[in-house]
Amino acid sequence: MDTKSEEANMIEKVYNFDWSLTSLGPMDLWEPAIKTAMRIQKFY
Repeated sequence: MDTKSEEANMIEKVYNFDWSLTSLGPMDLWEPAIKTAMRIQKFY
C-alpha cells in the first residue's frame, strides 16, 4: 500500500465484505491459520 489512507481503506473493505457468502464463512469462524495470514497482511 502506498499510504496509510489506502491501507485503512483496504482494511475497511475486508471487514465490510460479507465473508459468509464465501467458502471461508464468517470471519469469527475462520481457522487460526487464516486469521494469522490476515494479520500478517494487516487486515485482521
